[in-house]
This record gives sequence, C-alpha cells and structure tokens, in this order.
Amino acid sequence: MRNGWLKNSPYLLIIFKSGKGQSPEFLYIRCSDSRVTAEDLMGIQPGDAFIHRNIDNMVVSIDLNIMSVLNYAASLEIYRLD
Repeated sequence: MRNGWLKNSPYLLIIFKSGKGQSPEFLYIRCSDSRVTAEDLMGIQPGDAFIHRNIDNMVVSIDLNIMSVLNYAASLEIYRLD
C-alpha cells in the first residue's frame, strides 16, 4: 500500500483542515528555537495562530521579515499581539 499510512495517520485531520485555508486569531512572535513547536507550547492546532519565528524574539524596524509579517497580520486584521 503506497498511501496506506495516511488512512491511520494522526495528521489526517490537520492535512484536511489546512486544505480549507487558515484564519488565525492572533500573531505569535517567538524565538527560532526548534526544540518545542509553538503549537505544542500553546496547546493549539496548526493554522490557529500566525507564527513568526526569528532570532531572540527581536522586532526591529529595519528587519524586512518582521515588517512583512506585521503588514500581513494587519491585513488579516489580527490585532491581538501576544
């Protein structure tokens, strides 16, 4: 069975949910440390939060990455910044 693993996969719901699009309610800026995912840390599912990961949780006005994230979050009308 080439795709038989998917039938019993715990990720099946996540795969179908992500195919329907995402509508995050908040922006979460965190360190790029990959030992624990933000979803596991907060007890949420993928797509529930708009997550930006960078070095040392820095928000600097000359960093085009974070400025793009903030611009996109504002366009989605995500106002609660945690």
